[in-house]
Amino acid sequence: LGSKIKMLNSNGKLVESPEAFNQIQNPSVLDFLPVKNGLWVMLYNGLDYINYDTNSYKFFESSKVYDLKLFNKKLYVATNKGVYVSDFKAENPTKISFKLIEGLQGQAWTLNEYKGNLLLAHHKGLYHLKEGEAKRITTFGTWKILAIPNKENELLACGYAGLFLIKKEGDEFKLVNKIDGFKESTRDIIASEEPNTFWVCHGYKGVFKIKINDNYNHVFSIDHYTDTNGFESPFNINVFKWEGEIVFTSNTGIYRYNNTNNTFKPYERLNSVFDRTKNTRKILQKKDTTWAVQ
Repeated sequence: LGSKIKMLNSNGKLVESPEAFNQIQNPSVLDFLPVKNGLWVMLYNGLDYINYDTNSYKFFESSKVYDLKLFNKKLYVATNKGVYVSDFKAENPTKISFKLIEGLQGQAWTLNEYKGNLLLAHHKGLYHLKEGEAKRITTFGTWKILAIPNKENELLACGYAGLFLIKKEGDEFKLVNKIDGFKESTRDIIASEEPNTFWVCHGYKGVFKIKINDNYNHVFSIDHYTDTNGFESPFNINVFKWEGEIVFTSNTGIYRYNNTNNTFKPYERLNSVFDRTKNTRKILQKKDTTWAVQ
């Protein structure tokens, strides 16, 4: 109970957390962003900045905060009411003033950096944030973007109703085509070790393993995994990389895919640390430290 933020050492064991972790204004943590002198914490209602040795600072107390990005000395915040930006100095995070970016009112999901560019996935579409302005690339609801392995300047836009190919041309981003053959919401996605193959997590339908042709205009193979393939429930599954392996978090623990029998098995190395009865919403590894939101 408490802040729901836990710290692990390199052996995966819980270590004592700073007292400031207990001072956050809401125990429901959606995500976080570690910075040099502290931690930005995205909450179900609000945004906190934690300095490990002092107090926490509270922002956006009436908003739901979904993502943060430090980009070109500015701090961008994606919320359910729009995207805000402020100049940022890490040595004094309280002296900041957030301003709503015009045209980006409404539900914003993720802020994605690609080759020195900042892209925003929003309910109204995919945007390129450039010099304080937002240029729309697509008009469909988008969760996030994903760079395509071994493809130069090509990205997947992960939409409410499938996948779309985006290409960077010079300083601009353009929609190339919709990828036919897969119409499910691509809320969470990660590239598999197999070429042109991706794991897609749906909010309540479980996990899909899809294979896309070389031209990235058609999905030609779909495997669907639910509670009949090792998971106890198909709800709220997310996917991350940890220690170089792809792991799937759920309402009933953390799993790995077993290629031998084409099913998912509980991953005891992480399940021995985290409470399996709670959803581990986020896993982030940086060198020998792992951060988790449960």
